[in-house]
Amino acid sequence: MDNNQIDNENDFVMPEVDEMMDYVARERQKAQAAKTISLNSTLPTALSKCPVVWVDAICQQFGLSTTGEKEEKIQGKIQH
Repeated sequence: MDNNQIDNENDFVMPEVDEMMDYVARERQKAQAAKTISLNSTLPTALSKCPVVWVDAICQQFGLSTTGEKEEKIQGKIQH
């Protein structure tokens, strides 16, 4: 069976789409990592420029809940 065939009725493999999505994810990660944050920024300002997965990782590291919107986490949980 080649990669473009249906394995079963609920499993459809599309390698071109997977590769494209991986590329998009990598490019977005590069763009996020390239953003500069001023040394004079406040913590909420600096964190607001970070991807939500980074904010979630910070919350996990400090034993804080990762539920809720990114801005709620920054203002209510991490800052205090």
